[in-house]
Amino acid sequence: MINSPTRRVKSRPRRRSVRQQNAARLAAVQALYQIEVTNDLASKVIKEFKLYRIDGRDPEIAGGAKANNILFSEIVNEVNLESDQIDAKLSSFLISKKPIESLEILLRCILRAGFYELSRRIQVPARSIIQEYVWIASAFYSGDQPGFVNGILDKVTRNLRPGELETSRAISDR
Repeated sequence: MINSPTRRVKSRPRRRSVRQQNAARLAAVQALYQIEVTNDLASKVIKEFKLYRIDGRDPEIAGGAKANNILFSEIVNEVNLESDQIDAKLSSFLISKKPIESLEILLRCILRAGFYELSRRIQVPARSIIQEYVWIASAFYSGDQPGFVNGILDKVTRNLRPGELETSRAISDR
């Protein structure tokens, strides 16, 4: 029954949707980085990405997968608008007393986007969000940064969504 044609047909749209979400998150982090470095308006960067990067033509965006435009725009717009508030909240999760501004720009962008999703997109499982942003960090870093992202977003989840990680682990252990 697992190999039935109806089973495969149902899974293709789901896989495509997941790839589009992955591409949207990766593109959002890249757009946030560009905004931070160039001081361009978010609207200009979003337009540029939609025209030239996230239509599936750019192999750097999830292997050329088309991105979910709605998710991409939401993350970029909201993180850009709320970056000061997000940074203030993220600072409380950092072990060192260094300000969040002392982190590398790309690392800050990854953490901001992850924090935004964990705080606002509660319909998405926290474990999925954390895995996505750890994967994004792994795409750019080969050192301790992916583990750092995992640790910070884990702390954020335990604070904003108490018990969710434990509940999802118990379900997956069944």
